[in-house]
Amino acid sequence: MNLERMYGEWAALRGSPVQAHAIIADAATQVMSVSDDQMRWLMVSLSDDKRKFFTAAILTAAAAVPEKLYQPMLRAAIYETSPLRAQAFVEPLTKAFTVRQVYQHLLEFVQNGNDFEKAGAVNALHWIGERKTASEKENSKPDMSLMSLDEVKRKVYLNTFISNANLDVRRSIITYVDLDAFTAAPTIKELIDKVVKLCRQHPDEYIKHRVEVQLGRANSAYSLPARQPIDATESTKRSWWQQLWK
Repeated sequence: MNLERMYGEWAALRGSPVQAHAIIADAATQVMSVSDDQMRWLMVSLSDDKRKFFTAAILTAAAAVPEKLYQPMLRAAIYETSPLRAQAFVEPLTKAFTVRQVYQHLLEFVQNGNDFEKAGAVNALHWIGERKTASEKENSKPDMSLMSLDEVKRKVYLNTFISNANLDVRRSIITYVDLDAFTAAPTIKELIDKVVKLCRQHPDEYIKHRVEVQLGRANSAYSLPARQPIDATESTKRSWWQQLWK
């Protein structure tokens, strides 16, 4: 299987979905038994802005992800600058491994990553929520262990918003954080009040508007802005995810 050749053919056929999908389907049947060279190609592709979607499509079609691709796929989800496109990397991971495993690792990035990783992990975690909801519908009951993670995530989001003034971090968090204080514990209500106050005083129009959406007082008028790609020199530095997975 010549992945570079297949990628070139797939890219040329993007306007012909049936033919393009046939290439993806062919690669998907072989992805779990690739050679070392092919595995290296897949790993490197996930750091390439164009090839990464080809690899994600293969893994989605295969409904399986080789263990060696878990870390690069997670990183691709976090480093994707478009909140919508992050789904391409999160969904295959949650189907091949477990929702809880991916959920926990992304939440660790929100807590321990650099600012670019924090914002990206929040965006990726949105798709965990979508997958979790679909799973609960299939099983007709909620997963209590995931519900406990939801509460941890809310507290992490609120505390991070308060302590971290990075614009992208705050934009991402306010887009997805739960601000319903009705059944929240007093400590959570206090954090919510602080976040709401910060948002209403914030100079960024998106944040000012989004907090009212989250409170149910306005309709969503703006999409979460895409982030600027991280500087190439920054992405080569040894970041927290590299320290976690040596």
